[in-house]
Amino acid sequence: MAENQAAWLTEAGAYPFAVNDGPKPTPGPGEIIIKNAAVAIALAAAIPDNLSFEQAVVLPLAISTACAGLYQKEYLNLPDC
Repeated sequence: MAENQAAWLTEAGAYPFAVNDGPKPTPGPGEIIIKNAAVAIALAAAIPDNLSFEQAVVLPLAISTACAGLYQKEYLNLPDC
C-alpha cells in the first residue's frame, strides 16, 4: 500500500482524475497533517475564465468561513433570512 495517494489533474479538463502516489508531507513546527478519508469535487461547477484553478479552489472555504463568522451564535449571530 502506498504511503500517500493523490488525485492528479494530468491535463486541463481531464476526467477522471488520475490517482497516483504522491509526496508525503512533513509538518513543520505548529503544523499538522490531516488525513482525508473522502473528498467530493463538484465537477459540474465551472471556473470563471478570470480565475486560476488555485484561486477558485479556495472559494468554498472562504464562503464557509464567512458564513460561520456571520451566523454562529458564538460570533455575530446574525438572523437567518
